[in-house]
Amino acid sequence: MKIYLLCFFILVPHIMFSQETKIERQKQDTTIKPKNAVFLQLVGESLFITINYERIFLKQKIGVLSGRVGIGLPFWALESFPVTVQETIGKKHCAEIGAGGVFYTVFTPFDLNGYQLRKLFFIGYRFQSRNFIFRANVAITYNSVINLFDYLPGISIGVRF
Repeated sequence: MKIYLLCFFILVPHIMFSQETKIERQKQDTTIKPKNAVFLQLVGESLFITINYERIFLKQKIGVLSGRVGIGLPFWALESFPVTVQETIGKKHCAEIGAGGVFYTVFTPFDLNGYQLRKLFFIGYRFQSRNFIFRANVAITYNSVINLFDYLPGISIGVRF
């Protein structure tokens, strides 16, 4: 009988503690951060205004790894399509660093080869809450056709879901 009572007093608190852990895990699951974002960017990686979609691929303790694709709104005769991969370090106020490329198309009657690919690297600040994103960054693009580096500041605002 003493063995049964000893087992009872050892196992019951353990079972009760494990149930609390499950409840805490359920509470944590309801606060999962969104993996998707859509935002509007002014200048930055592209030359003018772009609409971007971002998806988180890998969550880590200190940050996340995500990818982004966008489409630039036509301005004059130029359209842009940025594609980047970035690392965001932090939780609410974040540092952001990334690299990728921007595909430009130029619609002119004189140029049949009206496209180019620019390599880019960017670094910046990112504020994110549960449903809101604000970004400010500086992008460095390289145009291999004319061997030129461009330094473009950018600002973004968007939503997470």
